[in-house]
Amino acid sequence: MRTRTPSALTGPAQPGPAWAGSTLTRPTLTRLGAVVLASVTAVVSWLCVPTARAATDTPTTAPTVTDQAIIESIREIDPAAAIRPIDVERSVVTLRTERRDGSGVVLTISSDVLFAFDSANLTKAAREQLDGIAAQLGRVTGTITVNGYTDSTGTPAYNVILSQQRANAVANLLRPKAPPGVLVSATGHGAANPVAPNTNSDGSDNSAGRGQNRRVSIIYRTS
Repeated sequence: MRTRTPSALTGPAQPGPAWAGSTLTRPTLTRLGAVVLASVTAVVSWLCVPTARAATDTPTTAPTVTDQAIIESIREIDPAAAIRPIDVERSVVTLRTERRDGSGVVLTISSDVLFAFDSANLTKAAREQLDGIAAQLGRVTGTITVNGYTDSTGTPAYNVILSQQRANAVANLLRPKAPPGVLVSATGHGAANPVAPNTNSDGSDNSAGRGQNRRVSIIYRTS
């Protein structure tokens, strides 16, 4: 039997597949290919899904406000209903009054003029007021009585103490200017003997009334 040898026409023998001489079989390579394909698919999906989602998202836009909506949102103001009338007689607090009964004189001065809030120290305006009163004491006889009063704000005990301190402050200023032999006494009465209601009939605060009750009265007689 004759054997056939490679010739120049046929060329050298061609090598077989790479797996032909190895231990890898076709089923094994098939499984490896499936694993690689699944991995590539997962990577491509991970990269492409956010981009696709971003491309499909609709951008949020601000709502459009029409001119009609703006016009309807404007409310008209009724000036007559917005303005409240002021009761001048109740709002104005008299700073000083003088009442005479024969030879007797009662001077009443608002504590808001004489003292700062919650204080028994005389203000500059108070000293000017009292200097003018002291000039009228030349013909005084007997005793000059100084009474201090507060409104109903605070405890009764505190109001008595504050009104006493305020009466003392006024008396101490008048005492050196009183005629010889004339005594000057001072008494604090707290919120007693109010000359106006501290509250309104509906229970609300009556600031004008409280202002009238915060006072110092000076009582004396002349010859």
